[in-house]
Amino acid sequence: MQMDTASLKIKVDAPGAKPSPFIGRKVVTCNLTRGFIMEGDTETFNDAINFSATMKAATTEKEFADWKFRFLQFQRIEFLGFFYAGAKKSAGQVSMQCHLKPAMNELLHLDSEADFTPWTHSFDATLRGGVITQISGDHPASRAPVEVVNNVTSATNFLFHIVDKRSFWTVFTAQSPNGGFQPLGHVEWALEYNFMFKWKGGAPVLARDGSSLTAGVFTSGAPADAEVKGKCLSPARPHSNESVRNAIKLTVLGGPPNRSDKDTVQFTNLPPDFHQP
Repeated sequence: MQMDTASLKIKVDAPGAKPSPFIGRKVVTCNLTRGFIMEGDTETFNDAINFSATMKAATTEKEFADWKFRFLQFQRIEFLGFFYAGAKKSAGQVSMQCHLKPAMNELLHLDSEADFTPWTHSFDATLRGGVITQISGDHPASRAPVEVVNNVTSATNFLFHIVDKRSFWTVFTAQSPNGGFQPLGHVEWALEYNFMFKWKGGAPVLARDGSSLTAGVFTSGAPADAEVKGKCLSPARPHSNESVRNAIKLTVLGGPPNRSDKDTVQFTNLPPDFHQP
């Protein structure tokens, strides 16, 4: 197949995608606003950021059918932490840092699911008029319980701070009939959920928003990051969603260095009016 890689373009579409916390009765759900729907206790996450690749190629329908043109995506967890404080100093504080070992032994993961691994989805590209077209999309999210019990003081601690910082590489890739992977172009993007809360009348309210979404721009070829580039040529588990879920579970149920429960201690940046009746 003759691929005109110089003609490749990847369009990034993310209007209206803005980090936001949905404060529920039991959990805070960090979402990107666009594509997030809450009906009762049911959450729906439609794609908030979309990618569309087009590339010219000299090929036939028969030859094209033997190839795959899809997106790979990789996610690196830069920081994943949830922090809780008591209503009084004597109630203590709880720090959960899920990105640390042993809860998370690898920070870079293949962002796929078992049903269509290693790709971001299961559908094939189209070929029309000598142009190959493929799409992808994502809506990374995070959840944190609004309350936890401090294992040292046995007191309820209340959600104070969420920091969820990730880097992504969305890579348009050709897989030849012999199974080899060829990264053709990519978009590097970044997301940080960074929310601080105060408590008023028995519920959390947003006090500070330091979040950001950087959509990124198209770059031809493989990512420059050596670790990501290596995974482009041999994409394999662990999958990101599974890894993050397991890391959070191990952190909640575990101890240092992932979970730290302390008594008579308060975070240095905890405001004096953090918890109000």
